[in-house]
Amino acid sequence: MLFREYFVLINLKLSYMDCDGALTSFFKMSKTGLVPDVVAWYAMISRFVQSEKTAEAVELFRDMLVAGVKPNPITITGLLPAFGSTGSVKNGKEIHGLVYRTNMYANVFVATALIDMYSKCGYAKHARDG
Repeated sequence: MLFREYFVLINLKLSYMDCDGALTSFFKMSKTGLVPDVVAWYAMISRFVQSEKTAEAVELFRDMLVAGVKPNPITITGLLPAFGSTGSVKNGKEIHGLVYRTNMYANVFVATALIDMYSKCGYAKHARDG
């Protein structure tokens, strides 16, 4: 199967099935020699965030970094809402540090996601000072 076919399969499973089925298909990619790109990782991470499975989303994000895939602003904006909804400011601060180290802080979408996350966690001062 080609990468695009796997990507379509994963997205279909994300749309119509549970996250676990999509995750199984996602990790089958690496067993067949296909390497998921940042778009595939984002699709999985954002689906877990939308399903309120924060721990799994964070674990996937860490797996992505270990795999050597660099996050982009879209990946960051997909992950940050998980911390706002759970009040996990510690994890949010870790991502904020990554944003600074990778020079993504000037991206308006990333900045907005950081403000939203800090505000929802009750750290309005951090949101303002960013």
